[in-house]
Amino acid sequence: MKNRIIGTAILALALTSHLAAAAASDPVAEAENLAAKGQLKAAEIQLKNAIRSDPKNSAAHYRLAVIELQLGNAAAAEHEAKQARDGGYDPDHTVPFIAQTYLAQQKYRQLLDEFPADQGGNIERSGVMVARGYAQLALSQPDEARTSFAEAQKLTPNEPGPLVAEAKVLMAKGDAAGAVRMDESRDKMEMLWRDIHGPQAYLNYLIGDELGAQATYLLAL
Repeated sequence: MKNRIIGTAILALALTSHLAAAAASDPVAEAENLAAKGQLKAAEIQLKNAIRSDPKNSAAHYRLAVIELQLGNAAAAEHEAKQARDGGYDPDHTVPFIAQTYLAQQKYRQLLDEFPADQGGNIERSGVMVARGYAQLALSQPDEARTSFAEAQKLTPNEPGPLVAEAKVLMAKGDAAGAVRMDESRDKMEMLWRDIHGPQAYLNYLIGDELGAQATYLLAL
């Protein structure tokens, strides 16, 4: 029994060492670890070093874009996200994220001009539609915004983001009961989303929702 416990401990230690070595050899993974610990500046430095070593590392560009936006550097986030997009990184991530950086910079009309949401897959278009809706809210176009949010929901019916956005429109229009219904649906959708995609993906969703909250704050200024 004692030998088995010791053997298990050795195996666990070996696995931990292996994972640490893997993270050390992958600067993007190491940056993810730092960001998860709240060390955003350290993650930023790690990703900038990774890009300096390999300027075509689109994953590093994208993760740096996320970190920059979390640090409040929206223009830098836009630049890095465009680098990731141009380098071939998944447009389902990059295109809606670039639109979010426009929101953070209050480039509302430019967002509507440059992101018509008529290209790409459903996830990409839905993310852009949500960003367009927030821009339309900022430009005092609540009806157009609700249309955008509804279209986003049609494109990705299993994603909670569009429901959150529409609830905010209803609350802004004084329809508290409608907003509560949307929020209840959002809660159910979040639980389903977490079950389908797993805890790490759910964490990524929550990060995205935090960015959306930052954009909403900007709209209220």
